[in-house]
Order: sequence, then structure tokens, then C-alpha cells
Amino acid sequence: MAARTEMPKRKHISGLHAARAADEFARREPVKWVLSPEEEGKQAVALTPAPAIGAKKGPPRLRKASSRDDAIVALEEHRAALRQVFGETLSDEFVDVMLTKLVSVLRPGRLQVLDEATLNAAIALIASVQPRSELEAVIAVQIAATAFAGLEFLQFGQRHLEEAYIGVWGGYAARLLSLKLKLIEALDEHRRDNKQTVRVEHLHVHAGAQGVLGIVNSSKEKGGGAEGEISGLHGARAADEFAHREPVKWVSSPQEEGKQVVALRAAPAIGAKKAPPRLRKPSSRNDAVAPTIGLEEHKAALRQVFGETLSDEFVGVMFKKLVSSLRPGYLDVLDEATLNAAIALIASVQPRSELEAVIAVEIAATAFASFKFLHLCLRHQQDVYIDVWGGHAIRLIRLELELIQALDKHRRGNKQTVRVEHVHLHAGAQGVLGIVNSSKQKDAGVEEEK
Repeated sequence: MAARTEMPKRKHISGLHAARAADEFARREPVKWVLSPEEEGKQAVALTPAPAIGAKKGPPRLRKASSRDDAIVALEEHRAALRQVFGETLSDEFVDVMLTKLVSVLRPGRLQVLDEATLNAAIALIASVQPRSELEAVIAVQIAATAFAGLEFLQFGQRHLEEAYIGVWGGYAARLLSLKLKLIEALDEHRRDNKQTVRVEHLHVHAGAQGVLGIVNSSKEKGGGAEGEISGLHGARAADEFAHREPVKWVSSPQEEGKQVVALRAAPAIGAKKAPPRLRKPSSRNDAVAPTIGLEEHKAALRQVFGETLSDEFVGVMFKKLVSSLRPGYLDVLDEATLNAAIALIASVQPRSELEAVIAVEIAATAFASFKFLHLCLRHQQDVYIDVWGGHAIRLIRLELELIQALDKHRRGNKQTVRVEHVHLHAGAQGVLGIVNSSKQKDAGVEEEK
């Protein structure tokens, strides 16, 4: 009979447990792309496209020589297909980092397995969302991550039909799957510029009846989770664990394995879309960066990314804030690919002012941090880790969605439209025509057409 997992009796993570978890994650190998038919004696099969059905194209498929590591085999021509899947991006580094975040959720522990079918199913799910920018690609990856993690915790909640397991694992499964729905709704709202429109052609409210015609906005739902306690040593080691994980690498031969391979050329431009500016980082353990083009040209490109600002100081401060969130500790590491992926995400938001640039930086910071805490929660599946790290991951993703919605509302002037063509209020009836905000929001724009 298999040994049962014991739930901790109190919400406290010991320093030794955290140190071991952090050390384990720090030594994890990153996802790798190889061209060679053999890698360390393993047979590798090239990536093959799925057959097309009518106008619908099959998503790109990845081949994994082993389910116990993150080595993935692909060819140069597959970069274009993956750039298309991940938001039609022009940044190969953005693709690599997003794929690494996805794999870190699907295979959170070094001893866990990730089979080829599961990885390709997740990629097919992301492709079905059809993200059109790096920002939408991040949401698509989060949809896939929460969907697969939610199903995993749902299984755990049913494996042991006892209150403790159902409450912890089953409860977190429900929160993750509910969050997935919020992500889908937020993506839909973002694509239609967060607009709400009601069109009524004919309405009768009879005597004694009450009616509300328009848009009713309920108060914001607050995400939460039980607070636990994590020791300082555990938290520090866990942060070090995540910081040492490297992004996806494209390796041209087995001899280059172990070397950091970074694509220095930009991806080809697609129509009017330009590739985001790139930075070189000679070392992942400090904040020194260098441009890949002329200094003045590079400064102009960054001013464009950070809200079309005219202030180099604003760019410098925002860039420092971004780096401090991606590399929060002196002993943490920030590789070149992750930094450039974050810049590509900010550029995809297309901020048009310094205010929008601040929101774009906050979106990138919360998105990348949420992947970190979701991975740590999946890696340590006990109630204290789920409550603290898992709960914080959910709050971060909810905050990211609120930032996106706030930006969309700011851009359209926070207006909501109600179009009414004909209304009858009969004697003794009561009715409300317009937009009803139950929260304490004021000065929301209302347009009515009669």
C-alpha cells in the first residue's frame, strides 16, 4: 500500500525544507532546443506540423526524446511557427522564455515527467487562443498553465476522499479553474477594448414591475487565500531556486551544450510591426547592460517603448524598476533572454504616455512573478505552500488582469454605451435607464442614444 502524503499540522515552512527546495530548483536544467539527431545518446526526432483541416492549420508540434528532461528537438524553420503561436512576436527570446515558463508549470520538479503529448496539447491550447501580441500571449500561457494545474489539483482532491485533501487540493483546483475563466474573460474584454454595449429595440415595463435597462457593474471580486507563515531561510532559498532556472536555449550541436547561446539577430519584420529593442547582458548576476545597436538609436527606441517619452531619466528609472522585479535579490540571476522578453511584452502594450508605460511595466512585473509563485506552489503540494505561494500567484494574476482592464478603460475614457430605441414605462412601474455602478466608482462616462 502506497504511503499517504501527510498534511502539515500548522501553516509553517521550515528553513531546511525551503533550502532544499530552493537548491533543487537552482540545479534544474533549462529547456533546450537541439538540431542534432542525437543528444547524449538519446534519439531525437524533428518537430513535425500537424495536418491542416480546411482553413484551419494544425499547431506546431514538439518532439521530446525523454519525458524526464526538458530537451526539445526543433529546426530553424520552426521558429517562425512558434513566433506565430506566441503572439506573432518578432522576438525569439520571448518565445523561449514563455516556453520555459510553460514547461516549469507542466513539469515543476526535476523528478517529475512531462510527456510529449501533454506538452503539445498545451501548445495547441495556446495556439487556439490566437494571441495577436506578446501581452495576449502571456495571458494565453497563463490560461494553459492554470487549466492544466487546475486539473492536476482536481485529481489530487479526489484521490483521498477526506476533508483535508478536498479542502486544500480540491479547493485550490476550484480557484485555479475559476481564475482560468477570469483570464478568458479578461482577454475577450481586452480584444474589444473593454467596451460594454447594450442595444434595446423595444421594452415594456408593466404596472407593478421594476426594471433596470443598461449595464450593471458589480463591485470587484477580491482574490484571496489563507495566509500562512514561511521562514526567512525558506523564502530566501526558494527565491534562489527560481532565479537559477535558465530560459530555453537553441543549440546547434551537442558540442555547444552547456554554453549560453543567444540569438543576436532580430526576427524578420512582419508588415508594419517592428521588432522590440534588445539589450546585451554580459553577466546574469549584475545589472550591467549594453545596447545591440548605436547608443543614441537605442535610447530613442527605449523612449518609444516606455510611453514615447522625451525623458531619458524616466526610461532609466522604469528600466531599473523592471530589473529589480525580475532580479529582486543581489544573489539572484537575470539572464539576457528573460530581460528582453519582458521588454518585448512592454513594447506589445504600446504605451502612449508615461502613465501607460508605468502600467505596462507593472503588467510585465506581475506576469513574470505569477509564473514563479505558481511553479513553487506546484512543486510543493502541501497546504501551506498552496495557501501562501499559490494564493499569491492567483492574486498576482488577478492584479495583472485589473491592470490590463484599467489601461483599456483609460484609453477609451472609461466610457460605456447604452443604445435605447424604444421604452414604455406603464403606470405604477419603476425603471432605471443607463449604467448602474454598485462600486464607488465616479465620473464614468455614459453615452445614450435615443
